[in-house]
Amino acid sequence: MLDALARWLMRQWPQAADVRCVFDGAPKNGMSNDTRFVTVRWQEGGIAQVARYVLRQGTSGDPIHPLQTDAVASSVELQYRVMHALLQEGSLPLARLLPFEPDRQWLGAPFFLMAFVAGWAPPDFPGFTEQGRIVAASADQRRRFNERGLSALARLHRIDWRAADLQWLDRAVADGPRMPAQLALWDNYCAPIFARTAFPVMASALTWLKAHAPDEPDAALVWGDARPQNMLWGDDFALTAVMDWEGAAILPPETDIAYWLVNDHMVHERLGVVRLDDYPTREEQLAFYCRELGRPVRDMGYYRVFALMTIAATMYNVYRILAEMGVAAGADADPENNYFARALARELAAAQGAQGLPLSGGEQA
Repeated sequence: MLDALARWLMRQWPQAADVRCVFDGAPKNGMSNDTRFVTVRWQEGGIAQVARYVLRQGTSGDPIHPLQTDAVASSVELQYRVMHALLQEGSLPLARLLPFEPDRQWLGAPFFLMAFVAGWAPPDFPGFTEQGRIVAASADQRRRFNERGLSALARLHRIDWRAADLQWLDRAVADGPRMPAQLALWDNYCAPIFARTAFPVMASALTWLKAHAPDEPDAALVWGDARPQNMLWGDDFALTAVMDWEGAAILPPETDIAYWLVNDHMVHERLGVVRLDDYPTREEQLAFYCRELGRPVRDMGYYRVFALMTIAATMYNVYRILAEMGVAAGADADPENNYFARALARELAAAQGAQGLPLSGGEQA
């Protein structure tokens, strides 16, 4: 594979000679793509050169996220096209890209390379609220960390996605509402899950979401996996790159901010972690985001149910893949009664106007 990658790079860099590649690690977060760090060395004009890249290529397994459009053949192509458009637009920090390669003859799957960006990503395991840089940071640093992430999210949602040539990502019919087509996509994504298990709360959530879709605000380019763990940060808590675009879509911005706030719940209440000093509450985060966006959000109960439905569905597949790899998932292994399913059940009950059953162990959705 490394020799094939070196030959591919020589096609991209006609002036380069003696190109050599070495794998030197992989990100700690993420399962949706095969992602590895690559150090590349070459000669150019008699001068030795070296650069580090991130190789992202498709996998042969089932996707973690549903593919948002038929306009692309793979998740990695979707990610590349969204990132390329965002780099051209210029509102967000992203890694520089080399061209996308769809031909499987090179590495056995479509792929692209992006420049390595120095920085650290808040970990999922253990949670970044349990130990590490955020816990060790000052109260001011923690607040800046959160506000810079939310500011970037609002900047994303203010982008003119049509001017950025992202119409190919829009699933709406004749510029109509986006949620019906999005829910149909998740229906298809969940069909193999329902073939394996009844998962009644998932079925109920999808039925309720389709029956209670609110009037939608103007659509935006949304991230689809909006959380600080998918951002790279500098030692000064400056945002250096926004990553992981396989869930990008054209939807109401409320889908992203709901996901961000649900993630905040997961890294605090789910982990049994007391909120750190001056780490903003979810109410404060939402108020800050609305100021950055320039308008209030609406129907957040609906979009929280949607966010939790997508998380419960994708986590079902994550734990299934882990089980196939022989990795124990502990208490979360039961897809119909893990934390994500119970949180979805409670949020759905609240949205339906019911009190909902209290969750065990002091959990609160």
